[in-house]
Amino acid sequence: MAGARRASAVLNAKKLRDHYEHQQQHGRVPPPPPHPISSFELGFGNPPSSPVPSRSVANGPLARLFSSTPVPATLQACREARNLKLYARAFCEIDAEGRYVWVNWDMDIISIGTSYFEYFHPPAPPIKRFKFERANSESEGGFFSRSEVKELDAFVNIMEIFVVCADGGREWHGALEDHHSHWRCGEENVYLIDPYGGIR
Repeated sequence: MAGARRASAVLNAKKLRDHYEHQQQHGRVPPPPPHPISSFELGFGNPPSSPVPSRSVANGPLARLFSSTPVPATLQACREARNLKLYARAFCEIDAEGRYVWVNWDMDIISIGTSYFEYFHPPAPPIKRFKFERANSESEGGFFSRSEVKELDAFVNIMEIFVVCADGGREWHGALEDHHSHWRCGEENVYLIDPYGGIR
């Protein structure tokens, strides 16, 4: 029985990989959903439900990586499924305790919420789909538009960017054109998500 489940898991993982590769080769990768729900979320600090206080060192707080996303089922099935290399260990270099998470670089959207981009400079090159929440207005300090947008240059293989407009979509009018040199994936692959009214 266990052998049959293992064989089924390997077959399903192979089918998924083959289907996705076929879609990529023929330019038929499906468009993002109207309001993308990231398949992978990261944060720094303590998870909201964690009773553990943040640790610190002389140079400031240690980064503590957490993710609400469970380990992918294919990794829990069997060794053969893990050997397909659909998922890779990632982000251990940015966690104070060396913790890691499993990521499929071709399919997962790395969602960091309001975490700073600078935390993600070391693992930035393989990231292809990136989601974050930022305010663009001067009334919110204008940090993103004045300085942080330049840090997107570290994401050299980016294919899609999803921006949750914390201050509403109106404040982002013209932002794509103003910062066009920093959207490495092209303006047409940047999706502005207005939490009050949809997606651009």
